[in-house]
Amino acid sequence: MFMNEWFSQWQTALQAEITAVKSRSNHGIRLQQGRIVFSQNGQTIAQYSIDHNNKLPEGVPITLHCTAHIRGTLLSVTNMNVILDLDGELEEIDERALMTLEPWRLLEKLGDTLVEAEEDTHKRQRIIRTIIPNQPDFHPADKTTSTLHELFLRSLYNHATYLWGPPGTGKTYTLARLAAALYLKGKKVLLLSHSNAAIDVLMLELAEFLEGKGKWTEEGIIRYGFAANPSLGKINGLLPEDQLIMNYPDLAEKIQKGTSRRKRLTGRLGKRGKSDDLGKLNQLEEKMALLKMKWNEKERELVAASNVIGTTLTKAMLDQTIHKLDVDVVIIDEASMAYVPQIAFAATLGQHTVVCGDFKQLPAVTTSFHPLVKKWMAQDVFHHAGIVSSVNSHKSHQHLVILNEQRRMHPAISSFTNQFIYDGYVRDHHSVLKEREAIAAYSPFPGDAIKMINTRGLGMSTLQESNGSRFHILSSLISITFMLQAAKSGAKSIGYITPYRAQAKWMEGMLAIFWEDENCSVESATIHRFQGSESDIILFDTVDHDCMPGRLFSGANHRGLVNVAVTRARGKFIHLQNEEVFSRHLTTSNAMVQLQNHSANLGAIASLNRLSHELGRKAHKQISWHTGPVPERLIKDLTLAKGSIKLYMPKNILLHPSIITSLRSVMKIPIKLYGLGSIAGLEGNVIEANLQKPCTFPLLIIDDQATWINLPYARSDTSNATIARVLSKQFKKRLIRQLEWT
Repeated sequence: MFMNEWFSQWQTALQAEITAVKSRSNHGIRLQQGRIVFSQNGQTIAQYSIDHNNKLPEGVPITLHCTAHIRGTLLSVTNMNVILDLDGELEEIDERALMTLEPWRLLEKLGDTLVEAEEDTHKRQRIIRTIIPNQPDFHPADKTTSTLHELFLRSLYNHATYLWGPPGTGKTYTLARLAAALYLKGKKVLLLSHSNAAIDVLMLELAEFLEGKGKWTEEGIIRYGFAANPSLGKINGLLPEDQLIMNYPDLAEKIQKGTSRRKRLTGRLGKRGKSDDLGKLNQLEEKMALLKMKWNEKERELVAASNVIGTTLTKAMLDQTIHKLDVDVVIIDEASMAYVPQIAFAATLGQHTVVCGDFKQLPAVTTSFHPLVKKWMAQDVFHHAGIVSSVNSHKSHQHLVILNEQRRMHPAISSFTNQFIYDGYVRDHHSVLKEREAIAAYSPFPGDAIKMINTRGLGMSTLQESNGSRFHILSSLISITFMLQAAKSGAKSIGYITPYRAQAKWMEGMLAIFWEDENCSVESATIHRFQGSESDIILFDTVDHDCMPGRLFSGANHRGLVNVAVTRARGKFIHLQNEEVFSRHLTTSNAMVQLQNHSANLGAIASLNRLSHELGRKAHKQISWHTGPVPERLIKDLTLAKGSIKLYMPKNILLHPSIITSLRSVMKIPIKLYGLGSIAGLEGNVIEANLQKPCTFPLLIIDDQATWINLPYARSDTSNATIARVLSKQFKKRLIRQLEWT
């Protein structure tokens, strides 16, 4: 009976989430620089650039609004580019378009697949055995020789196996070798993951392992669906098109010639070609349609006959070829990021299921507040299977395997998560310290693997956009200075992460202006978006430097948030947070407070005095840091001013008297005053201008180029004032636009 209740609750939860997603405003995402990557076999793969790195769900249905309305699927989002799978074989696309997302269509499809599963007795049993793994374990435990061997035996003998893999413990390494062992044993395996990037990495690891063992063949193992990683194309036979071209060369050649001929005919028609060209094109389209049908049929046969198939959960759910599979073992990676109904569907595809993930990281994102959405979609399968309760009570679970040795993080970083997040379940591999010391030696703070910047007294306000997402201009400038220093000292990869989308978007704009190092990869993203990635150096900007911490820090998933932030770093982790703010508003059991206390115990907190010293290391010719109240460089800029002096002043805020004195003594041209503030003593030299939106902190712009940020207020302590000067017209324009001070 409880199975009927499950299916009923899943359908209710899915419908509630569909309603919530549809109710959200969907103004669309503006795309530009559109181009066709390839167009053949009835589909068009297109690429567009976007103005910031959105957290967009891969595999979600979309509509492209341009000259025509084109349906399709969002395949991937990487490096400010989106890859789209558009319906039909298109000759050209508009350079600019508007893309709207329709994620509810995926949820509707998931509901349909569950209806099919509900009517199948065998599938119902597989779901029960996976979500309630309370059956005895049948594998010969006395014969296991290693964790991998134990996992292999469990996957053969037990209906369900859970693999818990904290960050850096080798989930991809382990799953690839498990799949290889099953493949060499003659078993049929389906590998599923939440994202294209994850399944690409897993399939590449599998292929390279088999190649290294001399066991790779060009048939039997395929990466099905869109492959974003170009390295996959270098492995002969891994992609379906490679095997199809090899097995059906005549068919492939006919399609290639037909595609070329179609291009010529459509080109001639566009130039008023011969009168019979249209008839020839129509005949060609009929032939091409038949060829494509045959090609797709051969691809379906290839997938069905393969021994190892790797694809995403979304592709599996949408593709009837996968629906019909009945494999020996289904391996699900990133299971903690999937809805429980998705795991249930995946379990129906095989006799045995291996569920892998980390329930202490961030769960799947949901929109609805319906209690059944919270139960079945916002809470992962590890909770429902009883794994979490067993781990939290330090009891063993008969179907759980734990990967407990991490090789990613410097021990100074992992010591926090090992103790406060994983409760001693994880330890460091003996080699990790030696391997990460070189990264810790990079600037800033050479030799320190973990460092907290205490932003108390930093000045300037945390601001927020109309949607509530917060941003902080000064902390972003501090962060990009440190990132530039790190790249200059030799770092190869840097990640800037923050809980707030507004701050991540703002930083992307900063990087577009100031980042020039081609030898160091850099990415700005929210913590949710960065989950699954890693970098040599991570800068974690809390943004909440002078206000109550947001609900992401105080909510139910605060531990997962902090865990993901910390464990992205290989050799250096720098976090910017106000020690007093977090201690005052959060309890000592909160992960953010534990993180700052951990840094304090290591002697790894930098005060503003130390901060000024580190910022003084020149990192970029257009960004410089100064101490107050009136830096000599500011006086020089005012003295040399020729075009304009613009001062943005909030209401009821007075600048430090020393700055007023300096303005009076060096001023040659009138000051244009924006905002609701005033400048006592300079009334005769001020031209007042209106703003569409009141300014919230003082800002001085000289000749529309030199921007001075964080000028000290009256009655403030100026001894540690951290004042930034940015010499860039691009930065000035982006800053004013960000603040909406137009």
